[in-house]
Amino acid sequence: MRFYQKNTRKNIKKYKAQRGGQTLSIFNRNKQKDTISNQYTSRYIDILSAYIGRSRIRQSAFFKDVLEGYGWFANFSEGFIRFGDDEYPIQLLGSESYKSYTWQWAIENTNNFSEDVLKDAYLLYNSSLMENIPDLKSIKLPLSDAINGHCISAIASAAHYEKTVYYRCPYDGGAVFVLVKNIQSSVFMPAGPSDVSKHIADLIKELPLNHRLLVKNMLMDNCESVEGTTTSLIGHFPGNSSLAIDFTMEGKLSNMRLASEGC
Repeated sequence: MRFYQKNTRKNIKKYKAQRGGQTLSIFNRNKQKDTISNQYTSRYIDILSAYIGRSRIRQSAFFKDVLEGYGWFANFSEGFIRFGDDEYPIQLLGSESYKSYTWQWAIENTNNFSEDVLKDAYLLYNSSLMENIPDLKSIKLPLSDAINGHCISAIASAAHYEKTVYYRCPYDGGAVFVLVKNIQSSVFMPAGPSDVSKHIADLIKELPLNHRLLVKNMLMDNCESVEGTTTSLIGHFPGNSSLAIDFTMEGKLSNMRLASEGC
């Protein structure tokens, strides 16, 4: 599932009419608190599980191929970010506040940014992907283990109709999250079985996910072919290697095995 660039102006005007023109700043001066527990709808967990793996692999390659060794400079008004001498277009998604310990969507802002840098935030917020997900529909959301800038930006970048990544731009008391575009193609290359298995294990430890959906989508993104049964999935990678994953009857991951084929 992707969200597409349709009726952007209409969505912006519709949203402003619904909110009565009220705006909230995406720049808050805050301090981080400990993670709090939260209840999530099954639809939100499924959406997060479907896209978080794709994003994690992209973000890992983004750090290695683009970010490593460079600082950053962003101009939110003009819609670009620089890493070293390289400049990339960005879209504002929202911000985390460490005083109120909240996420706030960028579609309302008192800084009067051009609508051009908010298009993708409007698209995501008004997309079919977001329908029936009350977890994300408030303009300001309490931060938790699965609702935060990284998780929301991961969904936004991985579900985008373009190939995008995201970046966290920290400031005193919070951080602004942006989509970064026109990134080099190496960032979007499929990962190998060792990297895929590592990211699966890490994500399951970090987040309350649908294990089978997470694994299925990560294998489909990175393998030449995928086969499975009710309690197992096997992904076949280039170079005669495979990753086999077993699940309990409840769908929880129980075992992962790397193997070479044809030996």
